[in-house]
Amino acid sequence: MVDQETFDRHTEGPMDRLDQYHTVSSFKKGTCEVYQFHYSPMGWAFFYLHEFPNGGTLAIVSDWGNYSYMWGSTGLPSLKHFLAKCNAEYIVNKLSYEKGREFREQFNNDKTLINFKKRILEDRRDDRIRREEARDLWNDLIDWAPDDGAESWYYTMPHSLSKRYPDPFEWGFVYETSPTYRYLETNLIPFFQRHLQRELGLITNQEEISPRHEKASM
Repeated sequence: MVDQETFDRHTEGPMDRLDQYHTVSSFKKGTCEVYQFHYSPMGWAFFYLHEFPNGGTLAIVSDWGNYSYMWGSTGLPSLKHFLAKCNAEYIVNKLSYEKGREFREQFNNDKTLINFKKRILEDRRDDRIRREEARDLWNDLIDWAPDDGAESWYYTMPHSLSKRYPDPFEWGFVYETSPTYRYLETNLIPFFQRHLQRELGLITNQEEISPRHEKASM
C-alpha cells in the first residue's frame, strides 16, 4: 500500500509547484513616458517608453497593431538616443519578431500564377517540353490555381505540375512586404524617430517631424 507522502510526491502537478518556480526575487516600480498621436484623417498610436540604466522598453498600441521589445543595453546615453539614431527597419524587426514571417511578408497569388505561366511558356519555347505537355500543364494550372496562400499552392499542387516543377519556392512563389510592415517601416516609426530627434535637439525644423502624407497632433 502506498503511503500518503509517496502518493503526494508522485501526483504533484505543475500548479502545485507554482510558488516554487515563481518566487519574486526583486521588485521595482517604475514609470514610463507616453506619446499619444492622432492622425488625420484617421488613425492613432500610443508609444510607451520605459527607460532604465543602459536600455529600456518600447511598446506600441495602435490602429496598425500592438508591438513591444526590450533592449538590455544600447551603448548610448538613453533609449531615446538609441531609437532616434538607429535604422527604422531594425526597430520594426525587433518589435515584430514574434509575429513571424507572415507579418513581414505577404504571398502574392496573382504574381505567383504569372510566374508559373511564364515558366511553362519558356519551357515550350526552348523545347524542354512538347506542345501537348505544355497544353496539359497550362490547363492543369488554370483549372487548379488557388487564391488562398502559399500552403495551398505547395500542398495541393496537381501531380503533373509538382513533377515537372518540384522547387517552386526557389523561382515561382512571390512574397511581398505586407502593407502593415511597410507602413511601420516607412511612416509610423520614422515619424516617432523624428519626434524624438526634435525632442533631443538633434533636429530643429518643425516640418521634419510631420509624418509622410499625414498630419498628427498630440
